[in-house]
Amino acid sequence: MKHTQPASPILFGQMNNDVSPKMDFKSGRLFPWPFQLVAIALIVAAIAFFATHPIISTGLLLLAFLIISAHAGVEFDRARQTYREYNSFLFIRTGKAYPYQGVEKVFINAGRVSQRIYTAHTTTSSVFKNLEYRGYAKLLDGSKIFLISGKNKALISSRLSELANWLQTSFTDHS
Repeated sequence: MKHTQPASPILFGQMNNDVSPKMDFKSGRLFPWPFQLVAIALIVAAIAFFATHPIISTGLLLLAFLIISAHAGVEFDRARQTYREYNSFLFIRTGKAYPYQGVEKVFINAGRVSQRIYTAHTTTSSVFKNLEYRGYAKLLDGSKIFLISGKNKALISSRLSELANWLQTSFTDHS
């Protein structure tokens, strides 16, 4: 188990060494990549039909931007001692803020993920197994907040250690 101590929060401040009272930690997109690809196709179609069908094109653009801009995240506010798990559509965030007393630690776990895929014309299937890393924040009241997941451990570890530094807590690697 690797355990690191938090660095000085001044590293993440502005020029006058003030630390921002809020940190937005984006977890990921709400729609998978095939939907993102369809959204790009909708943008192209909306541009192509804008001269002849402006109302339909506007609706297609709105739908495409809704899909592309949708993401989830957690926002921490140190000044108010609150966190908010949110979903964002068209840059409008929805989610309720919850108070917290403090963060015990930020940590990463590893887990095996398997997915069974069936072929289109036969009854056989293939199982794909991957190692996935998941990041959490553990609050002083014992509750865990999911932060991020992915296959790239180095990227997730760097994002989580940055958050741990900002929260002035430790980052622990349980993988």
